[in-house]
Amino acid sequence: MGFITNALVKLTVKNTVNSAKKWTKGKRGTDASIALYGWVNTRKRANEIMMSLSSEQVSREREFLRLQIKLEEFRANNIGAESSTTDMMWLEAQLDLIEEDFYYDKASKSLSPKPSIIIRYTLLKEIRPDENTWSEAWSIINSSINSLVSDIE
Repeated sequence: MGFITNALVKLTVKNTVNSAKKWTKGKRGTDASIALYGWVNTRKRANEIMMSLSSEQVSREREFLRLQIKLEEFRANNIGAESSTTDMMWLEAQLDLIEEDFYYDKASKSLSPKPSIIIRYTLLKEIRPDENTWSEAWSIINSSINSLVSDIE
């Protein structure tokens, strides 16, 4: 991507986040995520965005549940075993990585995407980077978005 393209992506990120924040005024966490689903439905590519989010959520839920089951089995089979600590820490770290992007609702045992994930997927569908620029666009989005949405997560 060239300099002008980088600048346009950064401007698009900022404008998109500001638009999303209007929908989340006074809301945080899962309430902000729910409000952002309404915002997504106002976008041109709402169906594509929702399909991507749903697919990612299902994929992450499967992985999350698989890791949880593995961790519980591991704990049950290795009570007091010193060698199991590293493996348990790895499993817990994998669960933590998923929880960086998703909220886990213990009551329903399901994940819901954090506001930053909803906005990221919206941006990727709207910017539509090609294979050669996808990685760079994702990097720009990630570096810009975290500071912009920290007040709603």
